[in-house]
Parts: sequence; C-alpha cells; structure tokens
Amino acid sequence: MASVILLLALLSESAGATTSNSLRAVDDTGKEIREPLRVCLYQGAETECLEQAPYRIPEKLAAFTSATAEGPGHGPVAIERRMLVQEASGAYLLSVPRKALVALRTSPGPPVALSLYSADDPSFRKPSFRFPGVTLEGVRVPAGEFLVTFADGTNAPAVSTLTLKPGSRNSFVYARLPGWSVVLRCASPTAPVRGCLVQALSASTPAAQRELGRASADRHGIATFTGVTQPFITLALSAAGFVPQEARGIAARPGTFAFHAATLTRGGIVRARVTLDDQPARSARCQLLDLHGSDVGPPTEETLYDGKTTKEGVCETAQVAVGSYVLRISRATTGNAADEPVTVKEGGISEVNVSLRSLRVTGKVYRGTRPAPGVVVRIARREDLERRSSIYLELDTTDDGEYRGEVWSTGEYMYAVMNAARSAVGAVQRVTVGEDGAETDLYLNPYDITGRVQDDRQRPVPDATVLLTRNEGIHRATKAGSDGTFGFPMDGGGEIRITSQKTGFRPGEAVEFQLATDAAPPPVVLTLKKLPSIKGTVFWPSGSPAADLGIASFQVMPGQAPAPLGVQRTDPAGGFELPSAPAGMTQVFAIGQGCPLLISNAPSETEDLVLRCPAQSAGVQLVLRDPAGAPRPHESVILRWEGMLIPRDVLRDHLLLLGLPRETDGAGRLVLVGLPAGAYDIFLGRGASEATVAAGLQYGYLTSAALRPFDTPEIEITVQ
Repeated sequence: MASVILLLALLSESAGATTSNSLRAVDDTGKEIREPLRVCLYQGAETECLEQAPYRIPEKLAAFTSATAEGPGHGPVAIERRMLVQEASGAYLLSVPRKALVALRTSPGPPVALSLYSADDPSFRKPSFRFPGVTLEGVRVPAGEFLVTFADGTNAPAVSTLTLKPGSRNSFVYARLPGWSVVLRCASPTAPVRGCLVQALSASTPAAQRELGRASADRHGIATFTGVTQPFITLALSAAGFVPQEARGIAARPGTFAFHAATLTRGGIVRARVTLDDQPARSARCQLLDLHGSDVGPPTEETLYDGKTTKEGVCETAQVAVGSYVLRISRATTGNAADEPVTVKEGGISEVNVSLRSLRVTGKVYRGTRPAPGVVVRIARREDLERRSSIYLELDTTDDGEYRGEVWSTGEYMYAVMNAARSAVGAVQRVTVGEDGAETDLYLNPYDITGRVQDDRQRPVPDATVLLTRNEGIHRATKAGSDGTFGFPMDGGGEIRITSQKTGFRPGEAVEFQLATDAAPPPVVLTLKKLPSIKGTVFWPSGSPAADLGIASFQVMPGQAPAPLGVQRTDPAGGFELPSAPAGMTQVFAIGQGCPLLISNAPSETEDLVLRCPAQSAGVQLVLRDPAGAPRPHESVILRWEGMLIPRDVLRDHLLLLGLPRETDGAGRLVLVGLPAGAYDIFLGRGASEATVAAGLQYGYLTSAALRPFDTPEIEITVQ
C-alpha cells in the first residue's frame, strides 16, 4: 500500500512539472536534467530565480519575457520566451546544453587562467568567462565557439579559436613561451573575410623585413599568433578580391595579447586612355602615385602601380584603396612626364583621359656672348613646382650651347640653368609655352664665382652648404665637393654675399663683394671653426657594443627649438664622436633596429659618455578624426617627452627605421612605438612648430599621455 501511495505522489509531481505554469529543463540531447539548475525569469524590473525542479512560474511572472539557466554541469543559457517551445502539456521546454570539460597540462610555473571570449566580440577586452588555475583535473566551461586564451600573466598567452562541444572532454598543453601574442580580425565592411592570409613580419625597413609566421583567418575572420618576442611587429593582410594592406606597429605588454581589427575594402581601378598628338601613346610608362604631403620637406611618393600603356594607349591599374592619387605618364626616351589627379571609388573603375601634345622647346645658353656647352637646362611646369612635384625635363646643351626637347602641355614653365654637376643654379626664367612650343635663349655671366670651404686649420670641409645672395633678393645654394671647392654660375653682376655652414661647425663669417660682368672675381675662401665634441659608446640592452646605430647631437636653449649639431653612425665598437653645444645643453639621440629611441643629456666635451639602449619601451596609437568623424590622413605630430622636445627629424628617422609611416594613414591612424616611457605632450604638426612647442605655446596641442613600459594605448582625437 505504501508503494502505491509513493507512486501516486511521483505521478502527481511529474504531472505538476509539465503544467502550463512551469518550465521543463533538458540537455542538448533532449534528456531531462536531474541536477539542480538556477533558473531565473525576467519581466520588466521583476526577477525571480528558481533553484530546483519543478520550475514553477510564479503568478507575478506569468507573462515573463526571458529566462536564464545554469548549473554545475550545464549552461549557461539566456533565451527569450518567444523562442521557447511549448509542449502539449502547456509547459515550456528549456534546453540547457551540457558544459565541456577542459583540462590542461603544462610545465611548473605560475597558475594558468583560461579565458573564453565570444568569437564575434568587437574588442576582446573583457572575457565572457574566466577560470583561474586550470589543472589536469580540468574545469567545466560553457560549450560553444570561442576565442580561447591560456595565460599565466608572464609568458605569451596561447590564443586560438576553438569549438567546445557539449559534454566533450578537451585536453590542452600550454607551452610557457616568452613574449606576447596577437589576435587579428579580417573583415569587410559587411562580414568577416574567411581565408584572409595574415603574415607577421618584423617591424623594420622593407629590405630588412623578415617573416615571423603566417596564418589564415577562420570563418570568423580571426587569425592568431602566439609567442612574439619582438617589441612590435607588422601584419600584412591579403585576400582575393580585396586590396592588400598592412597594420604596422602592433605591440603588447609581455604576458598579454594585442588585438587589431582590419577592415578590408575592394577598392577600385584606374583606367587611363592616353593620347599623344591625337594618337594612342604606346608603351608609355603609367604610374599611380600616392603623394604624402608634409609640412617639412618635399612630399614623399609611394608607387601603388607601375606599368605601361598598351598599343591602344590604355593602362589599367591593379586594385587600390579608395582615395585621391596622381596618375603619372612618362616616356623614358624624351624625359617627359605629366601628372593627372584621379579619385578612386569603392568597387568602381575610374576612367581618365589624358591628352598630350608634342610641344618643342628649344634655344641656346650663352656665357656672356659665347655659347655655353655642357650645362643643364631644367624645365618644370609652374603648377608642378607649386605642389612640389618631382617631375621636370632636363636637357644638356650641345657644343654650340643649344638645347632641344619637348613638353606635353601648354602653360607657364620655369627654366633653370644649372652647372653640369647639377649642384648649383645659375639662371632662372619664366617662359610661356604655347601651341607652337617655345624658343628661349638663356644668359649666364661670363665668369663663375668659385671658392673653397676650409676649417680653421686650412683643411677642406667637404659637403658644407654654401649660400649666396645677390642684391639681397636672389638666393642660391650649393654643396662643397670632397675637396671643399664650390662654384656658382651667375646670370649677372651685383652685390654678392656668401656664407657657409655645416653641422658640427660654427657658422663662418660672410664674404661680400661686388660682382662685375666683365672681370673674373677672385676665388672665395670661407672658414668654419669646428665645435667641441662629445665622445662615447652605445651598448645594446644585453651589454654588447651597439654598432651602426644612428646618433645625433642637438643644441638645446631655453625656449628655442633644438638646433642640429652633428649626425653619424656608431662604429663597430659602438663608439661615436659628435659636436657639442658651445652654449646651453647638448642632447644626444640614438635610433636603430633593436634600440628604442634613446635620449640623453650630455655635458660638453665629454670623453667617455656611456649610453645603453633601453630594454623596455612604450608607444601610442593615435586615430585622428575631424568633427564629423571622418579620418584625417597625412597628418604628422610633434612630441614633447618629459618636457623635452623630440626633434621632428629624429622622430621621422626613428619611424622610418622601424618601417612605420611618419603620417596618419587613410584611416587617420598613426603608430608611434619604440619610445621611452614617460609623460608625453602631443601636438599636431600642421598646427605647431618646434619653435612654438619649445616656447611653451599650446598651438596645435592634441593630448597628453603617461606611458609606462610596454604601454601602447589607442587614443582617438577629434581635430578641430
């Protein structure tokens, strides 16, 4: 009788568990879950959790909108009510998958933590689940597809994407490798890019770059690298149908991983139809150039495509990123070139028609009344000069002083007569080239100005810069040769003033005289006095001599921009000798592969200065945008470290040696790594100058950052 009563009680309980006001929990195989679960119901601000079966729905939550469930061996799950299946009994069926078991084998050392990130996590900054101290016995973790990391906080985390099946047993080995790791996501603007090839490269100049590893992105677009020991690396990405790209300056603190999200675009193609004198221009060189403007020095030209026109005069580039570029057409046989601006749009073909004309430019160059053989006439369009383009036409004069050539468009040109070495300009003239071309004679003074640059011991000073001013309005410059000599062809007489300068020397006194047009001037002698020097040695972090490092000294005066004194490379023993400042303070900077930027103050005339490359460095990744959120490309910055200005030339060369751009890319991103730790003030290059920053003015100020060793924060800045 007792057994019958017990059976009736069980039947009653079972019937109660499947009523319309309850939930029935089953695992991923459909089996009913016997272990206790914590089931929570949600309706607006109301919440109630049920700890054991039967999971009866409270009256106040009869219209619950969602539920969660988890137990020691199941879940967690979160599901909306509308997604629940209602059984014939009226009960809601709640499927809670079994957890997976993860066990770990590793060598003795700090405990290893397991972190699980959702595979579509946008930043991987905070794990969805974390389990400290995973052992051989293992831990039960949620099933699913995750980015998984094993990390002991000291060595490189092991990173990979894994699918942990419900109820599975998984055993892993964690190798304690030094360094840090990388997680990269390849995606188009709409979806992950599966199969994207990712190469990890040493961050250096292209000639010295080497591959550290390669990986192919999974269906989530994720590729991973474990155990990177370089301070920073470059990632090269390529995928069929997309424009290849590089992510430079990827870095992380040892024991952690760096994450980079790369958006691949299909870009566009430029198709040019080139005619010369109304006929297809066959076999003309066709280049697509990305001109990186700069507020210091000429723009740099990055070649994105280099090919030739077909017999129909057509050239078609490879896919390139969206942006504004210059299409350059040139002919090696004539030295001619023409630039045409083009804009590339996403997924399209930009059609460009380039119509060129053969326009003859001829004339003679005279030295006084006699023809001037062996000189050079350089011809450039004024509009090209104004945008600092590198294209021009050079013509050598014959024995009769005659030059002949052709240009491809009408307009205003500048003619410059140069000596045969192309080291000094003698005459400049503006010429209008019309539909019939132009015939222009150019005239030089019968006599050149010649001279020699020497030190205070009368030894030649090679490569010194010599500056000439005529009548206070015309300026010329040249370089002294290996024997210290120089020469200026001239286009007339007048009041002449000549000075010389070279880093490591005090500026020499000016020489002034009246230049006649009927008599040769006497040779000019310019004397430079060498500055006092600093001698020392640079060592690698390991203590061995640092050979072939770039090292420079600057004079620093309060409120003034650093003045360059000298630059050289360290010898095989790491030694150097640099000029020191005659007044104020001397600052020494060292840059090179394997040596983060080294900055030191040096007493004048030191004989045994010892410098050691830092073992640790820091960095920052800047993203510059305008107020509308659009990226600001081709922007440079000025850095002030611990109150001391880093000269722009030093920062530029430092980035160049690391294979990093000195300006923001198309996404407005600028990577600055290999920097000493400390407090930084960052200024926009176009909004400030070294002089204004040194004077303490806030022109162009962007932000400040305190960087600890191994820090590489990303800072997004809106540029007003």
